[in-house]
Amino acid sequence: MQAITKIRIIYIITTLLCLFMTVWILFAPSSAFVNRENPPGLRDHFRALMLEPEAPHLPQKLLTKYEGENMVAYTHILPAAFWVMAVPFQFNPWIRKNFKTFHRFLGRAFVYTSFLLMVGFVAILYRGLQFENYLEGVERMTLPVIDVPIGDVLQCVIAGYFLYTAVVAVDYAKKKDFKNHSNWMMRHVASGMWVVIQRVLLTFFAPIYLSIYGPEPRSGHFRGSVFSCAALLGIILSVGGAEYTILLLQEKKKGH
Repeated sequence: MQAITKIRIIYIITTLLCLFMTVWILFAPSSAFVNRENPPGLRDHFRALMLEPEAPHLPQKLLTKYEGENMVAYTHILPAAFWVMAVPFQFNPWIRKNFKTFHRFLGRAFVYTSFLLMVGFVAILYRGLQFENYLEGVERMTLPVIDVPIGDVLQCVIAGYFLYTAVVAVDYAKKKDFKNHSNWMMRHVASGMWVVIQRVLLTFFAPIYLSIYGPEPRSGHFRGSVFSCAALLGIILSVGGAEYTILLLQEKKKGH
């Protein structure tokens, strides 16, 4: 299979992931913009998939933890919807070539949104909305001496890389080095898209879990492992996919 074909397939998969996450953010049970008093609708279909019977592989409260959290909703959740919707436009070569002004304008908004997302991330940490806090019978592991939860440290490292890649990508754009700008923007997107892949995996874990264990929920440690493994696999697939795409682009250029 030629490099250009592989790149197109990756682009299509990425676009589908962005569509999935947009729907998830705005309508799924984990959305901050809906609650149990809303009229029946699309959310009920997601609830049937994720919460019936009581999402035994994940705590139900974890899936609805953002309800009523307005600060998080408007600094993290809603901006995330714009962020994922912008990704397919920014990486579409036809749009970049024929609508350069639009690409630059959307790119600036995209980067500003990335920083806004981190404001919401800080709010999530401050309000204790990390997933470990929703696992019954599980004490959070902390670093010695400073007594800081290890999970929070790891998330901060990922968040730091998320911002770092954005800054580097912008710096290359200012230098008119568009090849490296594109490469680092891919890395930036990958450092955020792992969350999308994790959500997809968790969605498909539901029927698999039910077929193996039945409707009875497992321990908090087991649930935490499911969530963490999905996150780790999401990071591997997302970051690895970005680096693979960069290699494909280099191969494509050599082919020309």
